[in-house]
Amino acid sequence: MKAWILFFIGTLAYFLNRYINRKEKKPGFDFKYWFKDNWPELLFTFLFDLAAIIILLDPDTVIDVTKLEWFPVWLVLPVKLAGSFLLGFGGGWAVYTVFKKKAKYASEKKPD
Repeated sequence: MKAWILFFIGTLAYFLNRYINRKEKKPGFDFKYWFKDNWPELLFTFLFDLAAIIILLDPDTVIDVTKLEWFPVWLVLPVKLAGSFLLGFGGGWAVYTVFKKKAKYASEKKPD
C-alpha cells in the first residue's frame, strides 16, 4: 500500500513541478484548462507508470542495489518504496521528454 501511495505522490509531484516551472505564469491555476491542455500526456504517463509499477511491485521482481558500484554501502533503502516514488516522478519526466521531442520533430518536419 505504501508503494502505491508513493507512486501517486511521485506522479503528482512531477506534474506539480511542471506547473511551478511553467513559462507563462500570469494566468492563475485553471484545472479545466490544464487538463484540456495536458490530458494526452497525463493519460499516457499514468498508463506507462502504472504498468511499470505493477512490474516493480510483483513478488517475482528482485532488485539488488548492492551490485551498483556507485550506490553507497552504508545506505539501506526499501527499494520497492523508493522505486515507486522515483518511477512516479521519473516516469512522468521520461514520457514528457519523449512527447516534447516528438512534437518538436513534427513541427520541424511540417512544410511552411
